[in-house]
Amino acid sequence: MKAYAVITGMIIAAAGIIAGLFTRDFSKTYWICGIAAAIGIVFSGITMGAFVGGMETRANYFSETKELTNQDSA
Repeated sequence: MKAYAVITGMIIAAAGIIAGLFTRDFSKTYWICGIAAAIGIVFSGITMGAFVGGMETRANYFSETKELTNQDSA
């Protein structure tokens, strides 16, 4: 799984460098890599649930059952 992330990052960086070479404006490289990083941070925050408020987190925690938590630890 980590290899896919590294390869994807290298492809995005290469695309930024190529765009900078073709346009002779290397600020495009920073923009492309920066936008890709921002998209990655937002996507991982959404999938981890980092943008969920306290009330929703508390409701999710107390709605779990004992059977569910025991299966996760096994």
